[in-house]
Amino acid sequence: MRIALLALALVLATAARAAAQPYTVTELPCLPGTFRAFVSDINDRPAIVGDCDDEVVVWDASGVHPIGLTGRPLLFLNNRGIVSGTRTVSGERQLFEWSNGLFRRLPQPPGLLGSLRGRTENDILLADTDRSTWALLGNAVYDLSALTGGASVSSVNELGTIAGQLDGTPYLRFLDGRVVRPFPGIVGAAQAVGPNGHFAGISGVEFSRQFFVGSPDGSTGLVPMPPTRFAGINGINGRGDFVGFTGFSAGLLSAVVYSSGHLIALDTALDAPYTILSANGINDGGQIAATGRLIGGGPIVPLVLTPRVPFAPSTLAFSIAGRTVTLGWQPSVGAIDFILEAGTAPGLSNAFNGNVGAATGLSVAAPPGRYFVRVRARNAVGLSAPSNEIVVDVF
Repeated sequence: MRIALLALALVLATAARAAAQPYTVTELPCLPGTFRAFVSDINDRPAIVGDCDDEVVVWDASGVHPIGLTGRPLLFLNNRGIVSGTRTVSGERQLFEWSNGLFRRLPQPPGLLGSLRGRTENDILLADTDRSTWALLGNAVYDLSALTGGASVSSVNELGTIAGQLDGTPYLRFLDGRVVRPFPGIVGAAQAVGPNGHFAGISGVEFSRQFFVGSPDGSTGLVPMPPTRFAGINGINGRGDFVGFTGFSAGLLSAVVYSSGHLIALDTALDAPYTILSANGINDGGQIAATGRLIGGGPIVPLVLTPRVPFAPSTLAFSIAGRTVTLGWQPSVGAIDFILEAGTAPGLSNAFNGNVGAATGLSVAAPPGRYFVRVRARNAVGLSAPSNEIVVDVF
């Protein structure tokens, strides 16, 4: 009886842990006869590009589809379903795109081609050769090192914002000519810039590296985290959420996601017993394309991590100065923005019910009265339960 009760307690504890995790896990199918798979990118549909035993495939709602390419090149997938990357044809390395079963060769930048580094939704390509890093748009080719005064370039976005490193420190150049050098004099690099201008990178030397994040206006801040030896960013979305890795040993790196002001080790955030080997892309819905395996062993498999409805915001509090009410609350992991509810009785929202954005506080002028106030977190999946309810008296 004691053993049965202990087993039941373990089951209940595991169920409670799973229910509390911010991501659900879906394992994607592999091609018949293949035993390991790796993912490369995810779009907003969502569809995913990667490979099964080096056979390049696209996963979508209807299953897994080979595209007729082998190897494991760095591949990109946009929201129109176009796969972009590099391939070798008759001994020549080429940039290509694939769509609806057809390959098309892309214009070749000057020099010996290295890799495709990225492709934006409006078809700006970033590619390396032995001469420079190039931006390609249509038939136009731009030498980015000349444009940036010799900076090494890591990423470019739809707006023409360039992220990289100059003189060993992080570097951003905006289309209007503005140059942002976050943390001047501190070693690091801007590694990714999202479609709306949010950017992220690393700063610090060995054993003291940290991520930083930035906004389209160029403002920058460090991510709260313990300093680490290795850190890198593999993908960023339109809100500035990113996926990457941290660790003190090159062989023991931890896949991480930064979302809503939190840096989370993905192995601690899943509702199923997988370990994440790498997180390679994140879409605007917060879904993550990852490579992993079951805890305890087994084949390497492709995974999609989908955010759950966010947890309720906590510790909603207020202060009053005259008739100006200032509210503040703790953020919720995975939240895109927040819904404020205020009513004239407990649980009601007849005084106000609306989206107040992504900030975790606001000040508002209120007419005299007694208000019962709550806040909820929202993401692409849905709306959280309400926070604690506070009573605000305005005289």
